[in-house]
Amino acid sequence: MTFTDVDLRNRWEVAKSSKAVAQAKYFKAVQTATATQKNMEDVAIAKAELDVASSELAYAQEMLGRTVVKAPSAGLLIYSTKSDWIGRPVRTGERIMEIGDPTATELKIEVPVSDALTVAEGGDVSLFLDGDPLTAVKANVTRSSYRPALNGEHQMVYRVHAGFSDGEARRIGLRGVARISSRSVPLAFYLFRKPIASLRQRFGL
Repeated sequence: MTFTDVDLRNRWEVAKSSKAVAQAKYFKAVQTATATQKNMEDVAIAKAELDVASSELAYAQEMLGRTVVKAPSAGLLIYSTKSDWIGRPVRTGERIMEIGDPTATELKIEVPVSDALTVAEGGDVSLFLDGDPLTAVKANVTRSSYRPALNGEHQMVYRVHAGFSDGEARRIGLRGVARISSRSVPLAFYLFRKPIASLRQRFGL
């Protein structure tokens, strides 16, 4: 990925020209001083100017190099849409995209806080893809978050990750509905857990 580098590239070109001029002045001062055995102060001044120009060029080169961002490994670039980022300023550390490995996909499930039950590692998951809603794809829970977080729709959800039971990779970006099998609970708890949770949130019990 390459950021806009017009300004930094211009600074690099100016710094490169400045170093070339300073280097020429230094060589001329050295030749003159060697021939006349005088003007050693001019040599020292020219050398200092050359050192400054070299430092400025090195800094400009470093800043220009930062406009090119390389991924640590090959993969599929995942981001929202191109139009979302055109002209938009970004903050330091802000995530703008991800690199996905098409050969090592997993299932990411967002469980609303109101539907959250105990999810154990290794639990069974049935995925019904939007493109094939009648066929269940089997998976097993690998990990889950302990704290809820806001998703893209500004809903508080727990994130559960699962690996496909058959070990086959699926295309990145597929969507569907997942059913997580949890441990058995009394029927009364299952029927009244949402009303009880609502009362606790409302009255702070």
